[in-house]
Amino acid sequence: MASAYRDIGEYEKASDLYHRALKIQEKTLGRKHPSMENIYDNIANLYYAQENFVKARDYFCKAAVVSIMNDSSNSLFTKPIVGSVYVCYIKSGGNEDEFEKWLEERIKTYPSC
Repeated sequence: MASAYRDIGEYEKASDLYHRALKIQEKTLGRKHPSMENIYDNIANLYYAQENFVKARDYFCKAAVVSIMNDSSNSLFTKPIVGSVYVCYIKSGGNEDEFEKWLEERIKTYPSC
């Protein structure tokens, strides 16, 4: 439902549903569970659609960290989701030369990144 609301521009309704789902999943599955990547990605896309690049960046970042936690076969920087983090990082005023350092710091502080 939340994605449908997002797609038709009903951002407030979508946000309410996504954040309700987020709370339920965090409580029942924990923040490191692979399913958390999807809810973080959905919330990030909602904020991206609203051009709130700081919040989109932060949720894409959480999705990326969960992705690497659950698939140690690849480096974080080879994950496709990192491209979304990067775009939002730049759109929110980040310096491209500092991106890797910035992202590594967020990884260390997950889930509060």
